[in-house]
Amino acid sequence: MSQENGTTDSAERRRRVAEEAGEWLLRLQRGDLSKEQRAEFVDWLREAPVHVTEMLRVSQVDAVLREFGGWQDIAPLGPMQSSSSTVVTMGVPQERAEPMRSRARTRWWIPAAIAAGLSVLAVGLWTMSASGWERVETRVAERCELVLVDGSVV
Repeated sequence: MSQENGTTDSAERRRRVAEEAGEWLLRLQRGDLSKEQRAEFVDWLREAPVHVTEMLRVSQVDAVLREFGGWQDIAPLGPMQSSSSTVVTMGVPQERAEPMRSRARTRWWIPAAIAAGLSVLAVGLWTMSASGWERVETRVAERCELVLVDGSVV
């Protein structure tokens, strides 16, 4: 495999993971996930560090876009306009500059809280899986005695 092809594959994988993260974020925001779907989300996060990274990035972008107060100043595209022919100035009017800055300053913790929560979740899941927990299963009506580290018997 050439390096160029490897780079293309990596970019395509990253794009796909970013789309999946966006879909998970939308599902989580709707709040209608079943217990199985939440387990599926946790499994998806545990699959690869890039999943956690992209989930954090998408959450941060979402938080910034929610804080943007200038959506009403952006004219919607007409039926015959294309996005390439429309230019929108994203400047902030002077009279609104200060309130927007103070709002952004007071809500900086939202993306930080999301990032911290997802980081704690990822580290906790990794710690649980790496801590040497042992799962013991028995067949129906089978008895099994285990001696625990502290000497107690289960």
